[in-house]
This record gives sequence, structure tokens and C-alpha cells, in this order.
Amino acid sequence: MSAQKLRIRIRPRGIGVTVKSFADLVGAVAEALREINKQAVPPRGPMLEWQIIDADMHSPLTVVLAGQREGRGPDVDVAAAFVDGLAIIEGSAQRPRFFSDIAMMKAKAIAAVSTNGVAEVVFESGESRTAVTPHTAANVDEVLGRAPSEYRAETVLEGRLEALSVHGDPPDFCIYDPLANHEIRCVFSEEDVARAAELIKRHARVQVTGTAKYNPSHVPVSIEVQEFHVLREQCELPQVRDLHAANIDITHGEDTVEYVRRLRDGS
Repeated sequence: MSAQKLRIRIRPRGIGVTVKSFADLVGAVAEALREINKQAVPPRGPMLEWQIIDADMHSPLTVVLAGQREGRGPDVDVAAAFVDGLAIIEGSAQRPRFFSDIAMMKAKAIAAVSTNGVAEVVFESGESRTAVTPHTAANVDEVLGRAPSEYRAETVLEGRLEALSVHGDPPDFCIYDPLANHEIRCVFSEEDVARAAELIKRHARVQVTGTAKYNPSHVPVSIEVQEFHVLREQCELPQVRDLHAANIDITHGEDTVEYVRRLRDGS
């Protein structure tokens, strides 16, 4: 009996993974594996039967699937083809080998689960390994010639606090990135309203962490803030003149040319 193995690592965003998210993920994976198997073998060729053979409930939740059949299995490593294919789609808008339209849509479904209470999903098979993010969904749409859709992803954004409204529910404020010339609406909890209002008066630069909503052009338009803190202004950061004043000797008295040569040679 031949067997192929696929390991799935799921890191929840909160205290655990919901039953629906887990079922949706494993179901989409199983259907994608079956479709890749069909594309990789001749008609009526050998098909693997996928089963869960191991599970670890500690974070990250880890599940191991094994594809088995009596007798000779397919010549193609279906699990590795699945992981390598996801890595290709995650990186660019390309169709991997053995990925039919159905398999591509299952890859998009897997990416959708990665934004629903799940912080990260990682797939491993042998030496192959990849994580799936909402970029996969956008690249699938591009490959299939469909208009890309909005998506959400965990991220960290920076900008200057420009506006605040405490009348909404929940309250929101905007950060403005002068380099990108773009405003990003931020939604945060009520307990952060007073602090944000004070930062507005200071016209402070902030860094916010949370789940961002991106438009089809992959530009963030809003973010549900989980935490944020104030960044130092440019004038508050160490300046070149400060380094000179500190008289820092990184060569410890060694000739600069010899010091650089030694670093280059690894001696």
C-alpha cells in the first residue's frame, strides 16, 4: 500500500479554530487534492483515498492527511503538487501544473478560510512548504480572468492620525500616509477613543495592527485595529550628528580598511 502525506498547521486568531472554519478548510483541501489527482493520471487511473491519520490540538492545530490506495498509487506526488501549486499561486498569478479551474477555485476557498478566525494556515509535504494568504484569492481571480475582489488580511500600517469620529458605532479614525497620498479608515474599540482623541491633538504618527480590508488593487482602505501605538517623529530619532557626538568606535581602534577587509573575508 502506498501513501502520501500532507500536514496542515492552523494558527487561530483567537483562542481556537471554529468547527465551521476547520470543516471548510479540510473539505476544500480534500476536493483540491482529488482534482489534482484526476488531472495527474490517465482516465480511470489510480485515485488516492484521503484520511486524517494524526492530529495535535496544541497551537498551532496540526492535522496530517494521508492519501492511500491498495496496490500502486499515482506516479505523481499529489500532496507535494498541491503544496507547490499553492506556493506558485500565492506568489504570482500563474496556473500550476495539474490545477484545473476547479482546483484553482478550491485554492481560493482555502484562502478565504485563512481570513475567517484563522491567523495562518501552513501546508507541508516532504520538503515542500507554503503558507496561504488572501493574495492567493486575488491571483486565482486574475488567472481565471475574473474581476479581482476585495479581501482582508492581517497587517501593520503606519500613518499620521488625521481625523476622528466618536459618533459611529464603533468609533473610527483615519491615518494618512503622505508618501502614498492615501487615507485609511480605522475602526477601534470604545476604550481607545479617549487615547485616540488626545493623539489627534498632537497630530501624532501611529502604527496600527489589525485586520485590513484591501481593494482589488491591493491597497488597504480600512483596518479593524487590535492595537496601536505612537511612533517617534523624525526629529526625535537619532541623527547623524548624534552618532558623531557619541564618538562611537565600531572598529575598536583597528584601521578602518583592515576592519572592512576582515569583515569581507569572514576572518
